Amino acid sequence: MADLMPMVHEERASLSEFLGTLAPDQWSTPTACDKWNLQELVGHLVAAAHITAPHFFAGFISKGFSFDKFVDGDLRQYAAGTPAEVKQRFDEIITSTRKPPGPAYVALGEVMVHGEDIRRAVGTKGDHKPDHLVTLAELYRKTGAPLHAKKRLEGLRATGRSSKARACH
Repeated sequence: MADLMPMVHEERASLSEFLGTLAPDQWSTPTACDKWNLQELVGHLVAAAHITAPHFFAGFISKGFSFDKFVDGDLRQYAAGTPAEVKQRFDEIITSTRKPPGPAYVALGEVMVHGEDIRRAVGTKGDHKPDHLVTLAELYRKTGAPLHAKKRLEGLRATGRSSKARACH
């Protein structure tokens, strides 16, 4: 498999540029991730770029083996403060090579999927390179727990829309 981190870095840089266009009040906009607003979702992306395996497993255990509770609690410190502070934290991880435990493509999926959650919350879409989209789709096609992408992709078409609800983590 090709090194995915250059794609991750490009996607993060693109999202950072977009985040720089937002007014402070837009950061409280609800997203498709029904529990998180835009600022919290950016905090989630920052948290994912800081995670280590020991931190993940200790947090996962402390949250009663609930992946969703761990992820929600973990993002809070990175989503705290003003939009400018959260944007600065995001900018600091643009070229980070750290990724959540699991398959290497998780970092690419996090920034591309949640980047779209963020953009669409304020009525726009990202402009992703075709090779980024194809690479992620091919890798996600077989993904099981905890992302359950294989199940989520059932019934989706590249040119269609799905009515399935989003559960974000």
